[in-house]
Amino acid sequence: MGPSEQPDVLRPHHDRLLPEAAFETAPVVAPPALVERLHHDFDHDDVVPGDLVPVLPGPFGRSAGEGGEAAEALGQLAPDGRETGRGLRPAVVVDEKKIVARRAALELMPNSVVNLGIGMPDAVGLVANEERVHDLITLTVDPGVIGGVPLGGLDFGAALNFSAMIDHPNQFDFIDGSGLDMACLGFAECDGVGNINASRFAKRVPGCGGFINISQNSKKVVFVGTFTSGGLEIRIEGGRLVIVQEGRFPKFVETVAQVTYSGRVGVERDQDVLYVTERCVFRLAPEGLQLCEIAPGVDVERDILARLPFTPAIGRLQAMDAAIFRPEPMGLRARMLDIHIEDRLTYDPDTNTVFMNYAGMRVRTQEDLDRIRDAVDGLLGPLGRRVYSIVNYDRFEADTEVMDAYLDLIRYVEERYYLKVSRYTNSGFMRLKLGKELEKRKVSSHVYETRREAAENLTSTPGSM
Repeated sequence: MGPSEQPDVLRPHHDRLLPEAAFETAPVVAPPALVERLHHDFDHDDVVPGDLVPVLPGPFGRSAGEGGEAAEALGQLAPDGRETGRGLRPAVVVDEKKIVARRAALELMPNSVVNLGIGMPDAVGLVANEERVHDLITLTVDPGVIGGVPLGGLDFGAALNFSAMIDHPNQFDFIDGSGLDMACLGFAECDGVGNINASRFAKRVPGCGGFINISQNSKKVVFVGTFTSGGLEIRIEGGRLVIVQEGRFPKFVETVAQVTYSGRVGVERDQDVLYVTERCVFRLAPEGLQLCEIAPGVDVERDILARLPFTPAIGRLQAMDAAIFRPEPMGLRARMLDIHIEDRLTYDPDTNTVFMNYAGMRVRTQEDLDRIRDAVDGLLGPLGRRVYSIVNYDRFEADTEVMDAYLDLIRYVEERYYLKVSRYTNSGFMRLKLGKELEKRKVSSHVYETRREAAENLTSTPGSM
């Protein structure tokens, strides 16, 4: 039975979900006892004996002779769905792996296609499951599974409740064709210029697998791992990270044993790259690693800088989001659906340029339009002069009911504030649609494919486009 042939009970029911762990096995014909359990524990009153249903794992009962290892692998599952609401939920324990996965998950954008690597990255899928954002993103793993909750460990390459499966070579055609918006990948070593080793561990050389293809072709890469390994112990006290015991092996080194990802090449390609650990976050900058976030409770000098064999650049240092360190879900779904317009606008006085990052934003209502206009007026109005602008429209959406009003807002902003504007998106359809509608309104209508092309246009002379 292929994914498109699965009966309705095998698909998410949104407000009454079966546990994601239930989808790890082939469906079986439901006996009366299992039907009763589905009715009682999950409100699936539409199931009758004889329907094809998933085998419920672990404490919910499985086929004779099978254990609950796969369910336990899904991020410390709660022992009984009736105690935690409908369906299985990840336990509330916040350890170093969940801290890293949660911080990485904050980089998820609506409508994005995300690849998860083997190891710590698979926990990002568990966090997405806990936060109920799977319908807003598409998680993939390179063997060819698309959608659902990718599995980790020895089950890497499989997924629960996936949407589709394609051949491994075809998946890499998609990856090599720049189909990935973001990738979460693990690392064994990282040096000061942003190089990553994920392919050689002392005398073991497992190789790079698809790591190079994925990291080179994703528009954004989030490398995830603990700051040290081999015995690291942490605990959370009052929302603050306490390092009880350091790991024996540093993961940030002077020189990586093998370069699986080149920081220099990433800088040359203007790639957006983060390095996320349980205690801090680095960003790839032209000068190498730049420290940009620290966990609450962490001492920068003692817990980070003193343990690095290099001196990172330090940007505008801020605390990692406090919600990461709390036991309850972060409210990621509400965050992803909010347009967060205030966080999307940045003005650089040195170049007199405003950057508008509308990637993944969806405009639904007139209220959204009013918030955009107020934010732009609030930022650019007080400047008292016209500015250059670069606007990122990757994965942008505007509902049909407000599209015309949004386009009129674009004309208002351009006529009132801009010296020159460059817009870009990797979507050929969006470039065509947006360009055509802007041309009707007699404003700048050329939409570029990449940020680099858009930036070059701002510095070009008239007529050289």
